[in-house]
Amino acid sequence: MSSFIFARRDLQRAIDRLNLILTADQMKSLIDRMNRPGEQRLPTMWEAVMLDALTTIGTLRYEIVLSNGRRPDFELTVPGPGQESTVIVGDVTTVSDSGLDQQNPVKTPDEEISRLAWKHGLNANHFSYDVCSDRIGSIGDVRIRLLLPDRGVLLELLKVTVEPWIRRLAADKPTADRFGYDKDGTVFTLTYNTDQQFATGGHDSYDIAASRAGDISSDEFFLAYDWKNNLNDNIFRRMLRSGQMITGVKIDRTDLRDDDWIEFSFGPPDPAISPFRIRQDAALDKKP
Repeated sequence: MSSFIFARRDLQRAIDRLNLILTADQMKSLIDRMNRPGEQRLPTMWEAVMLDALTTIGTLRYEIVLSNGRRPDFELTVPGPGQESTVIVGDVTTVSDSGLDQQNPVKTPDEEISRLAWKHGLNANHFSYDVCSDRIGSIGDVRIRLLLPDRGVLLELLKVTVEPWIRRLAADKPTADRFGYDKDGTVFTLTYNTDQQFATGGHDSYDIAASRAGDISSDEFFLAYDWKNNLNDNIFRRMLRSGQMITGVKIDRTDLRDDDWIEFSFGPPDPAISPFRIRQDAALDKKP
């Protein structure tokens, strides 16, 4: 499977254009990183694409050493009106979800339960699993973390707790049963049903950001309505003062051990109530 997002022919065209700007050593380094299989190929692809795009708006210099010793990816000089110009220095950074699968080893119970089922003469398709999760981070930067330990610890846990349950299923031959585990921050549920035709599993998605509209617990919800405190951090006050009304409310019920989570969605600023502001549209240029 290719790790590139863009077509190779388009990437080659970008490389050809960069070859007119970058030095021979810089081009060799870029090409070597793009041709070498591994995790560096994706960020190198974005680096080439972004550098090629930047050359269309100004004069580009690549990996120029600054006075402080830093070597940023690019220095871009953008011409302005008259003799003025703007110099932009920056790095091309690729956001990666590398490591999330290791931090959330949800494939482990799926594979291990299937292995243990066949080991004890049961149909693996009769099993289902559900892994609970938690939300970490502050409002506006909430992430999902599955309530599972590291893979090595999880394998030992399944061996000690789940395999005896599966062994009992094989001996007693019930048509349906359930196993739940909730200890030391690890929470999951397994079910067994002989009427089930296919194995299933469920867990919250941990490789996408949770809603940034405003995820708060019941305590934070109370504080948000405390207009006398934390006015600068009050999401309701901030949104309403900018003319953004609440367009939706979603309540995520949790068990009795934790608060419910509430997501508020806010619409765009309503001209009827939003503050006056200067628009930047070119169509509203001042008349002479």
